[in-house]
Amino acid sequence: MKKIILVATLVCTYVVGWAQKQNIESANNYLREGDYSHAREYIQMALKDPSTKDKPKTWAMQGDIFMQMNQDTAYLRKNMPAGLSDLPYRQATRSYLKAVELDPSYEKEELNSKLIACAFTGYMMGQAAYKMKAYDTAYQLLQDVIDIHNAQGGKRFVSNKKFDTVATEAERLRAFAAYNANRYDDAADLFMKLKDNPIARDPNVYLALIDIYGYKKKNDAALKSVLDEAQKLYPDEPNIRTQVLNSYISSGNQDELVKKLQEAADKDPNNADLQINLAKAYAGLAFPKDDKGKDLAKPADYSDKVRKAEGAYAAALKSKPDNIDGNFGLAVLYYNEGVYVNKQMNDIPGNDANELKQIEDFKKVRDDFFAKSVPYFEKTYNTLDPKIASLNGDDKDTYVSTLRVLKEVYFRQGKTAKSDEMKKKLEAMK
Repeated sequence: MKKIILVATLVCTYVVGWAQKQNIESANNYLREGDYSHAREYIQMALKDPSTKDKPKTWAMQGDIFMQMNQDTAYLRKNMPAGLSDLPYRQATRSYLKAVELDPSYEKEELNSKLIACAFTGYMMGQAAYKMKAYDTAYQLLQDVIDIHNAQGGKRFVSNKKFDTVATEAERLRAFAAYNANRYDDAADLFMKLKDNPIARDPNVYLALIDIYGYKKKNDAALKSVLDEAQKLYPDEPNIRTQVLNSYISSGNQDELVKKLQEAADKDPNNADLQINLAKAYAGLAFPKDDKGKDLAKPADYSDKVRKAEGAYAAALKSKPDNIDGNFGLAVLYYNEGVYVNKQMNDIPGNDANELKQIEDFKKVRDDFFAKSVPYFEKTYNTLDPKIASLNGDDKDTYVSTLRVLKEVYFRQGKTAKSDEMKKKLEAMK
């Protein structure tokens, strides 16, 4: 009797186990027929049963169901899920990864092929979303590629160099997706990881970090570290160089700014923009002002700084003769020299013949500087005057300043007709 009961128990256990395994087979059979509804119904039964829910075969089968659904365009047209997480290939990804988690050795080569198919699908979907500027969507979709690549702590696909390249590009694209989606904390973390990867880093990674730490998150310590590193790695990259210079401009350290500008201009002497910025920096040191714009005492090396500013402007105009900033900047430099000489002249009492001679000498030097400024003011005027109706704020200010100076200098030179012309232009601007 006991033997009969024992045999009956074993038979029941075998029947139950067989029934649950049969659910996986039934799911597979329905999948072959393209009946996704019944295939999912049976695989769900297997996933709920204690005897099969933790079997890699169960999860791999669910992955196969979702992956075939993803490849069935007719099905997708009628049954496109509303949420990103419900996209069939993403559900397949989670299922296959679960199978790997349960047993890394289970049908390893076959599962690897399926996971890589999911990864490439995810990359293409993420890339498409990025191109459509759906940055949050791209950020989420590209995570799947990285998760697959990092399976088993990154060891599972360690020998697949092609997949390494795709995964690295997915990380880059995801970082820029986070950046463009204004997820600056996430973006900073991703970019910091990328910059430490010799294969992934490039100037754009550093430029994004500079923008995040310099303007979005205002982290001076992190910004300085990134700038220093970027400058060492890419000393000749123009955009990196510009950001380094901008950091010195923001810091207010004029001496260090001039030093960096001079270094940059020496490396790229034909860069008109660099030369103009260098000229402006030297001019700023030669004609210092306080916070309220009041003139401060001239430095001991005033003449040296003025001549360096003049040389930089001349170099800029050699590359770009019609550049407004270059012509106006050099004109203002000469004019300010004349103003400074005029101030020195006015400080002389003129009480005796010697002092009167000094005044006459200063006057000649002053007028020479004013005369030197005229061709560059005229170049600025002739460039801007035909565009007066469409001038923007900065160019309009430059135009008005040019008119005022020319009106004054022409008058000093006895060119009253030209002075009156500039006066009428000024009145028309009111």
